[in-house]
Amino acid sequence: MLRTHTCGQLRESDAGTTATLCGWVDSYRDHGGGLFVDLRDRYGITQIAFNPPDTPEEFIEASKELRAEYVIQVTGNVASRPEGQHNPRLATGDIELRATEFTLLNKAKTPPVSPSIKSTELPGEELRLEHRYLDLRRPAMQRAMMLRDKITKGMRDYFEENGFLDIETPVLGRSTPEGARDYLVPSRVHHGHFYALPQSPQLYKQVLMIAGYDRYVQIARCFRDEDLRADRQPEFTQLDLEMSFVDQDDVIGMIDGLMAKLAKDVLDIDLELREVVHAGADGRPRRLPFDHLVIACGNQVNLNLLPGMAAHALPLKTIGDALALRARVMAQLEQAAVAEDAELRRRCLSFVVIGGGFSGVEVAGELMDLVQGALRYYPQLQREEISVRLLHSGDRLLSELNERLGRFTERRMRAEGVEVRLGSRAAEISAQGVVLKDGERLPAATVICTIGTTQLPLLGRLDLPQERGRLRCEADMHVSGQSSLWAMGDCAHIPNAQDGQISPPTAQFAERQGRQCARNLLRQLRGEATRPFRFRAVGAACGIGARRGVAELWGWRFSGFLAWWLWRSAFLVKLPSLSQKLKVGLDWAWELVFPRDVSHFRSEPSEPVQREHYVDGEVLLRSDSQRMDLVAIEQGEDHIRSRRTDGNWVDEATYGAGTLLGRVSLEAFAADEVEVVARGPVEVVRLPEQVLGRVADLLAPFDAIVQRAAARPERVIWR
Repeated sequence: MLRTHTCGQLRESDAGTTATLCGWVDSYRDHGGGLFVDLRDRYGITQIAFNPPDTPEEFIEASKELRAEYVIQVTGNVASRPEGQHNPRLATGDIELRATEFTLLNKAKTPPVSPSIKSTELPGEELRLEHRYLDLRRPAMQRAMMLRDKITKGMRDYFEENGFLDIETPVLGRSTPEGARDYLVPSRVHHGHFYALPQSPQLYKQVLMIAGYDRYVQIARCFRDEDLRADRQPEFTQLDLEMSFVDQDDVIGMIDGLMAKLAKDVLDIDLELREVVHAGADGRPRRLPFDHLVIACGNQVNLNLLPGMAAHALPLKTIGDALALRARVMAQLEQAAVAEDAELRRRCLSFVVIGGGFSGVEVAGELMDLVQGALRYYPQLQREEISVRLLHSGDRLLSELNERLGRFTERRMRAEGVEVRLGSRAAEISAQGVVLKDGERLPAATVICTIGTTQLPLLGRLDLPQERGRLRCEADMHVSGQSSLWAMGDCAHIPNAQDGQISPPTAQFAERQGRQCARNLLRQLRGEATRPFRFRAVGAACGIGARRGVAELWGWRFSGFLAWWLWRSAFLVKLPSLSQKLKVGLDWAWELVFPRDVSHFRSEPSEPVQREHYVDGEVLLRSDSQRMDLVAIEQGEDHIRSRRTDGNWVDEATYGAGTLLGRVSLEAFAADEVEVVARGPVEVVRLPEQVLGRVADLLAPFDAIVQRAAARPERVIWR
């Protein structure tokens, strides 16, 4: 090997060692007595110092002949940069390589297209394509290639884990009715004539399915069956996924799992280095550089808005929250059906919804429909025993709509049995119910909160302009003061050029913002002027239960069944595929004729404690993981090892059954990297860090007792 390290690998912990690098000269600076070169490869940039006394005079003189894009090999000593010369924009910005010798591997002419890391503007298209190899050296292109490689590898790993075979079918074959149109290619032998290239994946997919290959996948190369266009490649790559003995939900679940694997949790955004820090599949933080970043992460439920809300109220933000609410309601009905105590029975059948906006009204209406529809399966329960209360601090429901529609909503919900309480504010929530500001107590086993959202902690940590908990943006959706950052949706404070008002955090605005943001991003890349966001809201609609609704569309007001139908239709139209539209539409039509399905699905795991098995050599814990759980060894033996500055691993300690290992165990060893590795088969019990934190909070009072006991050892607290 001509090199010992890459140009993005060395760190301050490597100071004092010797390294050899190979790469391209990105830039050079002659300071008279010596020369500084930024050496580049696809992994990063390292500063090379050609200065006495480290560098012999002959190499200093030879280095003065270096120019941009020369290819060189350099050997030298890794040293920390002098005070004040650190470069925070580079991962290697804390060190430099002080050259002791170097070899010129190849010269280069002055490039017409600069691949420098400092070059952010796209060159002319003809010039770029003529010197494509130089364009491919640009950091933006290298990042795109590396990202594509990671995505492809992640897809292959995921499908292999799920029992798929990677089978590559022929590209060309005879024409088939199901395939794409033939791709016409000019003949090199018979000038003026063309021949057809039929694309054949569909034919071979059918053969594979019939042959018994029930699961196969390929990352297939395809051709566009259309005329050549300047803005499209004639060939492209697509994921070709085939499964047998499954239904639609299985396919959707498989794709959802793939997206979850590829789209990792964002841990931080480094604005200085322009990198996104995310969690890798192994829990280690990974860095993804960007030229432009679109932030559309929404917001989260504010569980600290009321005392007891986090512990005893059910939020309603995600699909998981909705499923958990349904399971909770059905569980309360079952408990009420067998309860002998009248007070317990009433509490199980009492539900409180906090918030009279769209979410609160829809939940209260659907909740009453669900409970009343389920009574036919619980003959021991009476309709008069059910209590659904809707608390709202305002003087009318649905303040976003016309007052007449708000009053209609209130009357209809009262007629269906929902107790609407206007001007009521919740003060706190307990296991027994809700306490109002005036001191009144409302017993309830189920409390649903539809109020209060807050900014994600990730955005709160960024040094970006904020406005009422949202990122302040310009009219074209640029984050104020940031040319490479864009934001949209619930997390963005975007002025609407249509009326000069701030865009509300609703789905119809977020959808239009997404389209406009994509167009503005393309305009900026092309050097064109961006356009302000401009949108006139279509209106709003809300279901209020009993197949009734209210709607205000294009200035027209609707109520009753027609409004409910318009409300459902709006959701149906936004579903992404025809098959989904048909499935959901038929399901809703089924409910118009037949009773609602009240099956109770329990989603709790059989055993909340995670038990895991590891084989020899597998890693249980890492010091650089973003999540640090507590692990108890039940059977087997583990050893802790640390990585030294020379890159070698050293065994530090060995532990057996009965040992608890966690963050403190790894921090006891003063090393950059520490791992707990299985030695032979190992059975462990894992307590996730999030659960561990809650347990620690609950046990905090016992800490004071132990401290007092330590000061008075004659006391015996337990035996």
